[in-house]
Amino acid sequence: MVVKGYIGVVGSKDELFPPKEVREALNIKSGKKVLYLIKGSELVIRVIPDFLEALKQPKFAEVTVKQFEKEMEEWQKEKFYT
Repeated sequence: MVVKGYIGVVGSKDELFPPKEVREALNIKSGKKVLYLIKGSELVIRVIPDFLEALKQPKFAEVTVKQFEKEMEEWQKEKFYT
């Protein structure tokens, strides 16, 4: 994997403005959502795929609706009721 570095600008209202080359390489358009991750002293930006893009990505697990509902119930109990 080749790593390329680009310099962007922080605006007057602290907005982040990635350069055109970054937006084009990652297909970032107006309204597109990105995820900001702080990794030590680094900022990692990941593009969040929209629903149709996500459907095109390779599957990484198989689960039944019943299994999914059970996992969601357990997660909600753990997250909200403990």
